[in-house]
Amino acid sequence: KGTQNIDTKSLKFKLTVYFVFFAVTLMSVLWLLQITFLNTYYEQAMQKQVRLMVNTVEKSYSQSETLDLDALCSEVWRLSFENDTYFYLETADGSFSITSSLQADRPGRTFVGAAQELVKARALLSQSGDSTIHFYIEDMGKQSRTLVYASIAKSEYREDLFIYAFAP
Repeated sequence: KGTQNIDTKSLKFKLTVYFVFFAVTLMSVLWLLQITFLNTYYEQAMQKQVRLMVNTVEKSYSQSETLDLDALCSEVWRLSFENDTYFYLETADGSFSITSSLQADRPGRTFVGAAQELVKARALLSQSGDSTIHFYIEDMGKQSRTLVYASIAKSEYREDLFIYAFAP
């Protein structure tokens, strides 16, 4: 029984070594990119999506002289349902508020613990001086993060509207 010797000078051996080296290098680069950039990219994409949804609600509220509350509610519930995002809207004077929910007549989303996060968002929004803020809520039990996006919709026709969006 003879032993097989590997010819390290053959073209087949060299191609195999180069291919394995290329494959390992490629897998390492992909892994590194996924670990370092994927979460950042996803968070930026989520912020952009939530900002666009909030802008849609702002336009519905602030641009017309007459407020169609039913249309505004329908828009909020539709956006909430389609994008898995919880919304809470309230006027500065407290005259009305709108929320997305899981009730049968409202196919939106809800967020457990929103009340305490609303207090934090209100405080940050009033302190910042900007018309929008965002921050993240860490849920270590579920190992997830929720984006909280808050904005003030200013209208020349009615009270300012505070819009809060919670997106997982």
